Amino acid sequence: MIMKVQRFMYPALFVLLFVMLAYGLFSLYTNSVHVTESEAVASNIEKLATSPVIVKGTVEDDGRGVNLRRDPQNPKEESAEVIPGTEYKVNVTQVLKGDVQQGEQIFVSVQGGNYKGKSKPLKSNVNAEDSYVFFLFNAAQGKPHYYDGIQPNIFEEKENKMRAVTNVKKYKNIFEDNNLPRNEFLTKLNQALGE
Repeated sequence: MIMKVQRFMYPALFVLLFVMLAYGLFSLYTNSVHVTESEAVASNIEKLATSPVIVKGTVEDDGRGVNLRRDPQNPKEESAEVIPGTEYKVNVTQVLKGDVQQGEQIFVSVQGGNYKGKSKPLKSNVNAEDSYVFFLFNAAQGKPHYYDGIQPNIFEEKENKMRAVTNVKKYKNIFEDNNLPRNEFLTKLNQALGE
């Protein structure tokens, strides 16, 4: 009897471990990430470089309120549960990574803002007509919509240094590559991208 149980137990454990490993790898390599209340915070450029889309672009508007939570059955539709975000129209001026074209207009959602009576503090403030480097994830509703899946994910050049654009102090404290000279920032990014 014990031999029969052992004979079936080992293959069952093997199959269970294989399924768990396959699911973990699938989750790691999928390009679409769903928004949750949890947050991912990068400590350096190498971690940010795992973002599927990295572009430099100019913000074209002041943003509009959106619901970041999508309907799981139809991601093009909003969920009944509201997680407020702010979506900005961005003109892509340079593509560093991803399936986006220079000159393309994309929509970048940032966590926080006001939508349907719900309000949350903006995690990043961007200004119309200013240029930024964005580290983005594909939004569930598909192209041309993207969102800030990892923090900090927006950088601006000030006085020849690349500065994280975030309203959350702990993101700046955790991110060790903040305020790097522009050339050093770009060199580290290119190295992380394998260029």
